[in-house]
Formats: sequence, structure tokens, C-alpha cells
Amino acid sequence: MTDETEKTIVSFLLDETGSMDSVRDKTISGFNEYIATLRTNDTPTLLRLMTFNTEGFNVVYDFEEIQSVADLTRQSYRPRELTNLYDAIARLAHDTEDYLKAMSPEPRVMCTIMTDGEENSSTEYTRAAVFKLITDKEKEGWAFVYLGANQDAWAASESIGIHRRNSANYQADAPDLALRSTAEATSRWVRRRRQMGKIERFFVEEDLVKIKGTGP
Repeated sequence: MTDETEKTIVSFLLDETGSMDSVRDKTISGFNEYIATLRTNDTPTLLRLMTFNTEGFNVVYDFEEIQSVADLTRQSYRPRELTNLYDAIARLAHDTEDYLKAMSPEPRVMCTIMTDGEENSSTEYTRAAVFKLITDKEKEGWAFVYLGANQDAWAASESIGIHRRNSANYQADAPDLALRSTAEATSRWVRRRRQMGKIERFFVEEDLVKIKGTGP
């Protein structure tokens, strides 16, 4: 039986707001490639995918073994409405925290946030509250990754407590490229974290070039 410390939980928060509609198919294909890449790791990985907009939060995969995760489809990903980013980040973190309560010892945790727009509609959480939540969880060993388009992703990530070395600016019309590079970086992070413990930098320069951003 696999020890819980040998497991990795990837909690992914994916923007499903109206501005993503023009790249809906690219996002779906990119995320399916992301899943396929994570399947190649020999580390047992549980995936939680939650999409968000002001209509609600949709849990597509609920801490499912990566090998059994079905592909994302046009039925399970339907962009609409506005960007309640802070509320969504808090929900993702708290849901992950609740899931971990049943696991001892706790596995490694990565939370990845992907959005093509900035916060504009949260009603429950402020930037300061999210900053505290993220920094508290990082002290517990969690890793946070931020992918942003149509914004200064490095500034946006730092404003909520995520270091710019774990952030990337992606092209809004190419989410598939961003997801492909993020999948490679995630697989590398899982391998190195298992071998070496804490990893200081998530994205390397090659990742940022592939994503079509520029380094901070």
C-alpha cells in the first residue's frame, strides 16, 4: 500500500468565465494534454479540478486518481459570467484542506490557478484574506502556481502571496501552450520534490519561453 507521503495532490483552479469562451476548445485540449502528461509520472497523483465564475463553482474532478480521470469536454467546461477569483481561490484551498484531514501523514500539495482576467466579482473574500490564506498554507509546505493572461501575472500573483518564480504570463489566445508547459513543469516539480524536498522555483526560463511570456 502506498504511503500518503508518496502521494501528490494537484488542486487546479480553472477560469470558466465569459472571456474564456473564444478559447474554449484550446483550453479543453490543453487541459487534456496536461492530464496525459501527469499520468506519465510514477508518483501517485490525485487531481481536483474546480472551475469558477459568478454562476458558481464546478468540481469536475474531485481528488481522483490521475490514471482514472476522464477527458475534459465541452459539456464539462462551458465559459460564462464574471471573475470571482478571490472567492474561488479560497474555496479551492479550503476544500483541499478538508480533504487532507482524512489523510495521515499529509501528502504533498500543489494548487495551480489559471485565469485570463483579474478579480472583479468576489463577495466573500478580499485580496488581503486570500494573501493570508495562501501564505499560511505555504508555511505548511503547500506550493502555489499562478498563470495569468491579460494582466501583469507576476504582480497579480505577488499581490495574493504567490512568489513570481511560481508565476507566468501566458497569451490569452494560447491557453493550450500554457497548459502544456505547466504540465511539464508540474511533472518535474513532483519528481524533484519527491527526491529533494522543497523546490525553490517552479517555472524555469525554458518554460516561460514556451508559454510565450518573458521572465520576471
